[in-house]
Amino acid sequence: VLVPTPPAVMPELVKVTPDKELEFPPDMYTAHTVSVQITNMTDAHVAYKMKTTAPKSYLVKPSSGVVAPGPGTTVFVDIIMQPRVSPPDGSQDRFLLQAVKHSNTTALTKAEWDAVDKTELHDQKFVVKWTPSNKGSSPAALSEMPMATAISPNDLKSKYAAGQDRAQQLENDCKSLRKQVEELQSAGGAASGNSLVSLIVALLIGVVAGVVLSQVM
Repeated sequence: VLVPTPPAVMPELVKVTPDKELEFPPDMYTAHTVSVQITNMTDAHVAYKMKTTAPKSYLVKPSSGVVAPGPGTTVFVDIIMQPRVSPPDGSQDRFLLQAVKHSNTTALTKAEWDAVDKTELHDQKFVVKWTPSNKGSSPAALSEMPMATAISPNDLKSKYAAGQDRAQQLENDCKSLRKQVEELQSAGGAASGNSLVSLIVALLIGVVAGVVLSQVM
């Protein structure tokens, strides 16, 4: 009686941590990073790449590469969640890590990945898990925060120009006052004149700074 030969079990290429879930807080307006550790479990080079169902929401660095030979050799892949402007909608973002034995340190091209025998691939899937956020930074709390009024670039330019004009006017006034004080100083009272000049200049500098800042805010 012929006994069917069991299918060959492919040796483990890599060990990945975390192995199933990528935990991110649901905070908005802030980027968050999760590092995925890929450890080579073989004596050969292992090429890898990471894909996601939400490429606009996450930055993967590096998205592909090669792990050097030797059990225990490790690389890290950073998955950076981009700042959100709305709370998570309840759908699960997913990631897929693929790995295959390789002959050198050069990352595989798209064409080379397409030509890989699927039976030789190590596929590992991940889902994003939203972890409880700190009090005061939850989506609900952040959504209730008053939003700053948007200012267009043209408005900023006009405010800046107005501030410059006002500053120039005050500078001219300062020069005029200084000239008048110098005339008084030449007539007598040099010490008091110097003190008065210093006081007026200090006051006008403060006024100029305040006006400019108020114009551009």
